[in-house]
Amino acid sequence: TKVISVFATVDVRIKFGGSTVTATAADHFFPANIYYDFAINADPQNPITNIAVLRDGTTDGKVYLSEKV
Repeated sequence: TKVISVFATVDVRIKFGGSTVTATAADHFFPANIYYDFAINADPQNPITNIAVLRDGTTDGKVYLSEKV
């Protein structure tokens, strides 16, 4: 996968990484109701295999991910 599409129903913080990735309040802000494609680096030394998501407020929501080739 070289592109990940993301859509969230609430504001979230996101971070891409390996199996131990964790999102924090300091990570990339992603606003609600925006559909966006993220190009991910296929660096074999540091492969991106996971995404961590943290809501940016107190309201629960949904995050939709889609892989593109």
